[in-house]
Amino acid sequence: MIGGNGSGKTTFIKMLTGLYSPIKGEIKFKGQVIDEKQMDNYRKHFAGVFTDYYLFDDLMHIDSTVIDREAGNLLKELEIDHKVKILDKHISTTSLSYGQKKRLAMMVSILEDKEVYIFDEWAANQDPYFKEIFYVRILPQLKAKGKTIVAISHDEKYFENADRVVKMAEGVLTEVKN
Repeated sequence: MIGGNGSGKTTFIKMLTGLYSPIKGEIKFKGQVIDEKQMDNYRKHFAGVFTDYYLFDDLMHIDSTVIDREAGNLLKELEIDHKVKILDKHISTTSLSYGQKKRLAMMVSILEDKEVYIFDEWAANQDPYFKEIFYVRILPQLKAKGKTIVAISHDEKYFENADRVVKMAEGVLTEVKN
């Protein structure tokens, strides 16, 4: 998803994930209209990193087998394994650089093993090396697992990797040919 500052990208994503309620219209998921009674269950299908994320050190909400199976490889792939360990469902430290914290937040969201991942300008503050890892390795790995990914991005270099590019302008979403 692309679009200028203030175009409505983040507001759209927060409505999509059920964090904001639509004023008009409806949210459908798997062909079913989601109303207020279903909203809590609906929200459980999403994980991701928003621009205004907060990184908790507690992983108690994540299945131990997923942590055991995937955390070490993700820490290594994101090159923070020399600084961070997962011990008893807790992150050993969050005293990291901004880019490292954002990589750790992405790792936590991946460990949550949801159907839909939202990455709101995740790569914006990463150096070119980690942007490449994100677009060329991490996102395709998630896609291969059958996950849906919504990435808000300005990295035109990687648009060809997307199945679809949509543009938000003045609150209106349109498909862009890529």
